[in-house]
This record gives sequence, structure tokens and C-alpha cells, in this order.
Amino acid sequence: MLAGVLAGVLVAGAGPVLTPASADGIPGLDLGSDSEPGWEEPLEEERQPAVFDDLGPAPEESPSRVAATGPGASPAGPKVAPLLRRSAWSWYLDPRVIEDRGRTTFAALANNGDLQVVQIANSNARLSRFTIARKVPVDDHNSPALMRTASGRYAALWSGHEKTPAYLRVSRNPDSIDQWSPRRQLTGSGLENEGASYAVLFRVPQQTDQYVAIVRRKSDRLWVMTTSRDLRRWSKAFPLVRTIYPIEQREQPYLKFTFDGTTLHVLGSDRQPGSSGPNKLYHFSIADGVVRRTDGVVVDTLANIKAGRPIDLRSTSLLYDGAGADGQVRVYDVAVVNGEPIAAVTSLGGNGTQPAYKWARFRNGQWQLRTLVRQARYPEGMTLDTADPRNVYLSYAAPGERTGRIVHLRTPDDGETWTRHEIGDSPGSRTPTTPVGSGGPWLAMWLRGPYESLAKYDTTVTGLTTGRRPVYLTLTWRRTRAGALRAIVLTRQGYTSVPAEGVPVFLRVVRNGKTRLRPVGTTNRSGKLTVRLDGLRPGARVNFVVRPSGAWGAASTKVERL
Repeated sequence: MLAGVLAGVLVAGAGPVLTPASADGIPGLDLGSDSEPGWEEPLEEERQPAVFDDLGPAPEESPSRVAATGPGASPAGPKVAPLLRRSAWSWYLDPRVIEDRGRTTFAALANNGDLQVVQIANSNARLSRFTIARKVPVDDHNSPALMRTASGRYAALWSGHEKTPAYLRVSRNPDSIDQWSPRRQLTGSGLENEGASYAVLFRVPQQTDQYVAIVRRKSDRLWVMTTSRDLRRWSKAFPLVRTIYPIEQREQPYLKFTFDGTTLHVLGSDRQPGSSGPNKLYHFSIADGVVRRTDGVVVDTLANIKAGRPIDLRSTSLLYDGAGADGQVRVYDVAVVNGEPIAAVTSLGGNGTQPAYKWARFRNGQWQLRTLVRQARYPEGMTLDTADPRNVYLSYAAPGERTGRIVHLRTPDDGETWTRHEIGDSPGSRTPTTPVGSGGPWLAMWLRGPYESLAKYDTTVTGLTTGRRPVYLTLTWRRTRAGALRAIVLTRQGYTSVPAEGVPVFLRVVRNGKTRLRPVGTTNRSGKLTVRLDGLRPGARVNFVVRPSGAWGAASTKVERL
């Protein structure tokens, strides 16, 4: 186990996107003072009013992703849902989506430099979000990795693609993203003034220094590890894998990690795809203080690594040789089932072969690869379901299509045969990932929309869910010439500009301690509903509510006093 090993070796040495709702300055209407102008409306620092206060119990939990392994697994089937527009992430950030205690949480970097964390309640699809950093250099590599702490708080780690050091913030309250600590650096790690790229964050509960962070530092392009007891003081960072080729030619290793509770599994290519020569892909694991090949043979120790002697990938298990007919390799994902690693990789083609998506397992003393699908276009991402790696989501570009759409593949026999399911996605999708955690209604998330480069994108974080589609409400007040007060409710799918049509909306009125709830209509094709408010007395507190029913999740506007 990692418990004794990491505890003894890796110890700390020193100690929508929507325009904000507008208002006309109507006399007698208190709209509050906590709204700020800007590109999007910031999340309230206080918890939003619960939709179910005085309205009875919440609905039952949505079907989990463990039980829903493909279309048709729930009565209505999984649904594609837009979640957060103008935002993106990169491949080597993990986890990007986590699920625990009835909540699914993800983070992404908007193309205006806002780093946002979004949370979805699994039972009713209610949304909340928080901007943890602003003016971050726009680059999809600068999106964060997320983690749950021992106390149930959230931690977010991000870097600046070599332009800034790594930074960390921690939420102040368990199970909530509403308030966060000030920005921290990895104090004591030696990375405080070092440019960094990518972010990996996980917890090893068996050891004293239970929090583990991995980034790639700028000075030598090496992936380095540091640990912490309290997310404040960190151990001296040390490189895990040595370089084989000159880093001046951008031929540094690329690594992908997963921790299964006892063992850290690592997939590493010896140099970047697209470099001057063929690359190779290797696998090794770290547990019990030693480094093992996939077959269990010990090849190194953590003591040696920490002493400044990084692992030589060539001493570990070779998974793929890019000198073959399928050409160079890129690693996308690794997962573990029953202690055995599963790998998701792509080959880039060559020697007359097209690029291909591949699934790999270790059987009978060797790695076995299965080609899932080939396509003419450059592969734009694949991921394994962390709950069940027999499920794969990938961006497939059919013949004649310039961009891919997300499709779901499943094997019933450990990779021997595969079936492909269309999930209703459209071309223009890339970089999928699946939630890490105990299982919830969200099967996968990805980016959909225009993507020109890592620094120029207009993609929307999109998800596949067995539950309800999240919605977001904005409210504008108008007064007619006759003096009648009208409310214009706009309903959007997630924090996007996509209208939510046919959503039932209720008006909630609280006066003299009594609550009334009445339906006021459903939204039109533009997601709009205009409500005339008659008979409401001054002093009443009102807001508009969407109760979770059918396809739509719960939402509400802020409570305002007339």
C-alpha cells in the first residue's frame, strides 16, 4: 500500500455566461446592492434560497452513472446538456470533474480569464458557481484540477503554462463552493517562483502528508511531485521521470496519472507527439515504497526518486512503440479496475494508416491494444469512465466531417468486441472527461464549439446526464405606461445562452410569514416568460422558481422585496 510508503518517503520537509440582469430603477422596488457590472453575473456569496423551503421534500436522487452505462439505461435515456459557455480545459489536468456527497463539481477557464468552479446538485440539478481567479492568462492548460479534502472542502490547483507558478485555493465550508480561501502558493515546495504547467491533485488518506500535487515545472520540463499535511506547507518538489531527449526541441515526457486508493498508476510517453522522431508509451506504478512495472517487477524505489534520481521510463513496461505502422502515440487516460490498469491512447497514423483511438489492458504478462475506431482527422480526445472503464467516450469525426462529435463505446467482454452508441451530440466536440468519485447522474463532460487554439476558443462545457438538465434564471423588471409591474424571466440551459423552452415557472410570494406559490406560465422558444404582477402589496418578498420536474432542474431568482 501507499500508506507506509508515501508516509515514510514523501513527507513535508518544512514543516450563464450571460449579461447580468438589468433593471430600470423602478421606484419602490428593492433590487439589492450586491450585483456588479461585468461580463457575467457573479455568484452570490451567500447560499441561494432553497427551492424546497416550505414546498415539501426534494425529489429522489437521480439515477447514478454506475447504473446507466449507455443510452436506454434510464426511461428517457441520457440527455446532452450545455453547462458553461466560453470555457475550456486541457487533457493533462486531473480531476477536472469530481462527484461526491450528492454533488458534481467541475472547473474551467473562460476566454475572458475568469477561472470558474461550477457545482450541480445531483438530486435536482440546481446550479451554483464561483469565480476563484480573474485575469488568468487565457490558455486551456490553465484550468484547474479539483479535489475533496478530508473535511469535505474543495481544493482547486492551477498553473499558468509556464507563465506563472502553480496556485491553490480551498473552499471555506464543507460541501460548498460559495466561499474560498485567499489564493495560496505551494509554500516550501521550491515552486513558489517557478513557472508551471498542468495540475494533478489527489489525496492519500493513509499517510500524514495526505495531499499530493503534481505539476510540470518550466526550468527543466520535468513533472514534479510535492505533498502537504494541511494544504499550506508543502514538501520539496522532486521530479518523477527523467528526460530522454533534448527539452530544447520540445521533446519532454508527457504523463497521465490515476490513484486508486492504494497505488499511483502512471502512463508516460518519452517525448511529445509531433516531435522529430517516433515516441514510445510506458506504464509503471508506485506503491509500498517501490516502483513496479505492470507485471509487478520492482525497478526502483521512491527513496531513490526523492534523492534526485528520477525514473527512466525505459526501465518500466512498454505499452506502445510509435515506430510501428500506426505512428506516434498520445496518452489520454488511465483507469483501474480490480487492481488492473486500463489505458486510453491515440495513434497519429503514418505509413498509410489513419489516426486511431485505442483501448489497452494488461493480460497474460503483456499489454494488449484494441483499435476502437479510425478516422481521417487528428483525434481530439477520449476518456475512460472511472467507475467502469469498459465505457469509453471519444470525439469521432465521421468521413466528410471536419470536427468530431462525442460517441459512447462499450465492451461487454473486456475489450474483445465493442458497440458504439450515438448520444445525440453534434460535430464540434472535443476533450471529454468523466467524473471521479462515487457515481452520479453525469456520465461525461466535454467541450463543444469553435476551438482554434489553446488560447483562442469559444467552447461550451457540455455534459451527458441521466438526470435533469440544469437551468439558470435571470430577471428584468419593467413598468408599463399604465403603471403595471411586469417581470421578464429568461431561462437558459446551464450558464449559457441556449434557451430553455417549455420550462414551467412559479411565482413565490412571502408576506407576513406565509408563503404562496402559484404557476405563472411556461417559457417560449426563446426561453422567455413575461409575467404581469397584480395584487401584490408593498413589503412582499418575491422570486421566481423552477421546480425540478420532467427534463428540467431546479432554479430560482434572487428574493426581492416589493
